Amino acid sequence: DVLSQVAAADVVVDAIFGTGLGEAPRGIYQRVIEDLNALETLRVALDVPSGLSSDSGVVPGVAFDADLTIALAAPKVCHFIPPASELCGEVEVVEIGIPPRFLASPEPRLETIEPAALAAAIPQRRHLSHKGTYGHLLILAGSVGKTGAAVMAAEAALRTGVGLLTV
Repeated sequence: DVLSQVAAADVVVDAIFGTGLGEAPRGIYQRVIEDLNALETLRVALDVPSGLSSDSGVVPGVAFDADLTIALAAPKVCHFIPPASELCGEVEVVEIGIPPRFLASPEPRLETIEPAALAAAIPQRRHLSHKGTYGHLLILAGSVGKTGAAVMAAEAALRTGVGLLTV
């Protein structure tokens, strides 16, 4: 049968739907996506995994669970916002010949911070410095038994270079 032939493949490429999907796949499409997700092979999606909308992080129903998504021309909203982003796997953007002026927008709908830009924003520590040189931050957050926000804020502060932290 066809599914056993597909299961023997090294890679499965999903290009069932385009970026404009507005509702959950049903019928044969739902079944195909479910069967592909059950395979233990490399799953690659073109642009947007089938079952996701390019414009949101919502997963309205069954969706292709990609190991790798090849985004065409530009990343899409679903590549960044959970739970949809969790089905995109690693995302690689490839150019397809669209002139940059058509992709430019005076107001981006989604803005991301790349690791290199973030690293440039955090100054390097001087060799003969100490924690007092890099500021003291007080975090007031959480309550008894609900300290998750305080812990997350504290970890973020320490990772971005605060010198002294009081939670």
